[in-house]
This record gives sequence, structure tokens and C-alpha cells, in this order.
Amino acid sequence: MYVRSGKTAFLVDTPPELREACIELGISKVDAVVVTHAHMDHIAGFDDVRRFNTLNGGAVLKCYAAPETVASMRQVFPYITTKANTQGLFRPMIDFTPVTRAFRIGCVKVTPLPAEHGGPRTNGYLFEAEGRRIAYISDCISIPARTMAKIRDVDVMVVDCLRERAHPTH
Repeated sequence: MYVRSGKTAFLVDTPPELREACIELGISKVDAVVVTHAHMDHIAGFDDVRRFNTLNGGAVLKCYAAPETVASMRQVFPYITTKANTQGLFRPMIDFTPVTRAFRIGCVKVTPLPAEHGGPRTNGYLFEAEGRRIAYISDCISIPARTMAKIRDVDVMVVDCLRERAHPTH
């Protein structure tokens, strides 16, 4: 998902075909990345974020996620750093930032929304900017009451819908 509000632009998750999607959709500005959870269908395209380091003048990008997700990301992508490589290799420059409460990316307030996904901790997110509230919960089997209270009366709700039959994690 690509979020843009005012001068702020960021990605929510980085699926396997991220590079192709960014080219097809003309996405040339990304200030940060927000990750819901560390399943490969949500992070396999993360390495392609390096292009936005270049487009942002070599700036380090922030990646926000739950502490458990940050730990998983560091295991999957151990070569990611916050410093430019002096040996001519170009690696993504990312500042992994664990989040447990609301934070800001530019003009957008982002609130983690815990959801049950039958495995690792999964967060959806509430995005608030320009008087609008959008809730995004990509993968879940259920939504806890405390999360439901935070998303009451949102303007737009994006929620998991894998299929109509019961599924153990969606």
C-alpha cells in the first residue's frame, strides 16, 4: 500500500513485486516504510527500497514495525545498515524503528492496531491526516476489542478478506 498526504509518502509493507509495482504506478517518492508483520508476502520486496535511498539523495529511510517484526527483519536482512558502504556495494540504508504506540511520518499520525493472525505479532495501522482516518489491517483472523475501539468511525477501512470459507489465519 502506498500512502501519500501533502509532502509525505510512505509504503505499508514491501511485497515480492514491489519494484515492478513502483515502476508501473510511477512511485518515485518514499520517505519511510511501515511493516505489518514479517511474512514473506509482506517483506520479500524490502531490498528494493534501496532505490529510494538514492532518489532521496542518499538519505537513510525509517522502517517502523512492532519490536518482534523489527527483530525478524534484521534476521532476514542482516546486511541492511544505516551507513553508506565504502566498498562500492549499494545496500539499503534503513533505520529500523520499533513501535508500540502512535508515531508520525511527516504530516501523518500512524497508530499501530494489534490484530490476531495466528502466528507472529501482526499490526494493522490507523492513518490520520488532513481530517481523514483510514484503518488498514491486512492479515487477521480476528480484531481485538481494543483495536476495534480505535477504529470506530473511520472514513475508510481496509481489512483482510482472503476467502469466504473459514481459514485458520485469515
